[in-house]
Amino acid sequence: MVGGVSVRWIGRHKRLSSYRPRDFDRLNTTLGSTDGLVLCPNVLSETSNLAPAAFDSAALILQGLRRVVEVSDEAVVASRTAVSSDEYLRHGLTDAVLLELASVPGRVLLSDDGQLCAAAWRAGVPAEMFSSAG
Repeated sequence: MVGGVSVRWIGRHKRLSSYRPRDFDRLNTTLGSTDGLVLCPNVLSETSNLAPAAFDSAALILQGLRRVVEVSDEAVVASRTAVSSDEYLRHGLTDAVLLELASVPGRVLLSDDGQLCAAAWRAGVPAEMFSSAG
């Protein structure tokens, strides 16, 4: 969302501090080679909550989020389902939801969270670790 508004903003938020504009280009290339994004309310809520705390122009970030939501698929995993998984106690609700969503054939989890990717790999769920190119 941030890079879609301004690549110069990448790195200004603590969660993006290790990333650079070239990483945004790599991410776009990676996402462009897929059949599309599958979003979930858990991540969308976290994303929309982080934007106002990070940027004076939070409305621009939220408008970018709106555009992505409008063209993406959204899937819901009931919290009851997510909390019944073994991963819930280790990783929390959102990550348990992501692991459940990624377990659907044909989907791949893309994350910069090494612990989440490792949990996916242990469970036989396809995951791709995305990190800064340095």
